[in-house]
Amino acid sequence: MKLFFRKAAVVFAIIIVVVFIGFRQGKLFNYSFSEPVMQDKGKPTIITLEEARYLFPAASTITEDAIKQIVVKDEKGKIIGYIVSSKPYSNSLTGFAGPVHFVMGIDTKNTLVGIKLTEHNESPGYLDFITKEGFFDKLKNKPIESIVNDNIDAVSGASMTTNCIIKALKQKAAEYNKTSVKIQKTQIKKKITDGLTLLVIAFSLLCYFTKYFKRFRLVLLSGSVILLGFVNGTFISMFLMYGWIQTGIPLFTQTILSVIFILAVVLPLFINRSFYCDYLCPYGAAQELAGKILKKKQNIPFRERFLMKHLREIIFLIVVLLLLLNVTFDLTNIEPFSAFIFVSASLTAIILAVLFLILSVFYNKPWCHYFCPTGQFLSFFKQKSTPKKATVKVAGAEAACYREVKNL
Repeated sequence: MKLFFRKAAVVFAIIIVVVFIGFRQGKLFNYSFSEPVMQDKGKPTIITLEEARYLFPAASTITEDAIKQIVVKDEKGKIIGYIVSSKPYSNSLTGFAGPVHFVMGIDTKNTLVGIKLTEHNESPGYLDFITKEGFFDKLKNKPIESIVNDNIDAVSGASMTTNCIIKALKQKAAEYNKTSVKIQKTQIKKKITDGLTLLVIAFSLLCYFTKYFKRFRLVLLSGSVILLGFVNGTFISMFLMYGWIQTGIPLFTQTILSVIFILAVVLPLFINRSFYCDYLCPYGAAQELAGKILKKKQNIPFRERFLMKHLREIIFLIVVLLLLLNVTFDLTNIEPFSAFIFVSASLTAIILAVLFLILSVFYNKPWCHYFCPTGQFLSFFKQKSTPKKATVKVAGAEAACYREVKNL
């Protein structure tokens, strides 16, 4: 009963912190706390004149027409184009950490002149990578009909984000052009990778609940690193959870990742054993595989271990405190997980990933045990009560052994 109340208190505390972070950011599970600002009559509500000039440098005035479409005019009052918002359609689409909203400019020749991102929770590193890869430049000057009908390739290394933009772009272009988007068939490669990923998750559950399959742990570790890490980039991180606090868990758009998160929280809550960190985390698996190079591990001296055993908690509390204080920073730079998507990962994340993989050869999963804030968060759900009787018996047995040795 004490354990139940302790876990209930932990869950309640987490809910309070989550609500407060969401309130500080002005958005919680896609609900906005801020009231929409009323603007002067005749002015559009989704973009400013300065922002419109990013798409149309010659813009002098912007107004809304009868169908809430932004009309852009030059200084002579001549219409030079239109601006279309991805909302509300983009609310239902999720990138890596939430919806990605944008506005697009269409000139009088029915050509796309550009795209400007507005609200999003994506990592600045991902967006910089997408821009450098020329994703937005390739779309410029394309006829709207071509945008609707032609295939647009996602950027490898930021596929979740770019696929989200592509879907919204096609839909809004079709609405503007008064046509419909052709239903795209799911690619065979996507079906295969999703199927294999589900097999890895199912196998991890078998290993978690039974002893028999633990003999195949090497297969599980390899599958986690290859499929969840390098192929899909599917992992839980502080950055991901921070984005979900504002936009909600994307159960229908990122089903596999959502299921992994739910299992990572629910299983330890009821079974008191870690699931994700020990059986499914791709970086934890990579450390464990690196650790097999040397079987004998170095022991951390007692004083260092005593200081370091609370280091993970301290790091987690610092991160949460910064979020509560509304201090903005790129969370992907403090965790090595994004290094799996190395083409878009920051140099900091790659250095962290390589460093701790090297340390894993000599020490047992050092990132997991001493530094990982995500692991610390998930550990809150697997608290155990220590049986007092068992502790007394062990202490008594140790005392008896000590007396026997002393008598010898």
